[in-house]
Amino acid sequence: MADTLYYTPADLHAYRLREERRKRLEASQAPPPTQTGEAIQPIDRLVADGSCARCPTDFSVRASDAGLEITVWQDFGPEAPVTDMWWQSHIPGPVLQSEAARGEAQPVAPNTWQSGPTIEHDPGSVRVMFETGDAVDGLWGERRTEGTDEAGGDGTIARQTEFGSL
Repeated sequence: MADTLYYTPADLHAYRLREERRKRLEASQAPPPTQTGEAIQPIDRLVADGSCARCPTDFSVRASDAGLEITVWQDFGPEAPVTDMWWQSHIPGPVLQSEAARGEAQPVAPNTWQSGPTIEHDPGSVRVMFETGDAVDGLWGERRTEGTDEAGGDGTIARQTEFGSL
């Protein structure tokens, strides 16, 4: 099961951090052992929220007796070519370089959970953008002033993914 989580596009970079948090949460929230014949204690609604330090992704994991709910909020930045680092920060594998960058002859490490492009964002800011519909100061930094779409918006492409009860 853990290997399956690693390959989901939800958040490649935070995989190990999530696993460590999950193990700590399981250890701290586990109900005391019951004797044979006793009713198993219900799981209260456990919530773990987090954010990737390398790409604009926020996530929330909620556990209850009904199942597990995983929600991921990802910001892919303004409409841009595939060589844009906002897009590539979410995708594992080789990093595509722009025409200008190719001439500099500086190799770019592939995007893995350990290394690759880093797009800074305030933890929780992508989630706030989805929940309120408003951009959060500090979410895009310099990108905010680079241009707008025809409707006057910032042209940001974002995605919220919900994985239902398991």
